[in-house]
Amino acid sequence: MINGTNLIINYRKQVLVIGVTHLGCQACRNQAVKYNDLYRDLAYHNIREQDARLILVNEQHGAQYLPGIYYGKIRLFQDNQKDRFIEKLGLHGQRLNNLIFGRCGDLVYTQRYPHSNIEEEANYQQLLRITMTVAKNKQPCHKMCS
Repeated sequence: MINGTNLIINYRKQVLVIGVTHLGCQACRNQAVKYNDLYRDLAYHNIREQDARLILVNEQHGAQYLPGIYYGKIRLFQDNQKDRFIEKLGLHGQRLNNLIFGRCGDLVYTQRYPHSNIEEEANYQQLLRITMTVAKNKQPCHKMCS
């Protein structure tokens, strides 16, 4: 839950790619630019927003560097003291982490620093490849226990 939005529920039935960042650092802003490249590359491979949603979550102290709700084509959420989204993910103080959640809301892939620095072409291609693989998998979701 971040800024009143449960990302997993809100984007259920879509692959959700979350980049955890701090837009106060130049490398993190470069990472955000690469997320826009990822958006274009996915579209080139016919994977649209209704299939895969890209989101950046900016650490709460990074909000002053980029106010707003979008970074190019990428939805931007600002973490805050109340939600502590990044801390709950266990990524507090770590930058440039990428997470992929499948259509059913399950965490299917984690790319941690330094392998998550998608300025490195091999890391970028890995994130692109895995996102495409997960997005093309149309397997139905498992039933939830009651």
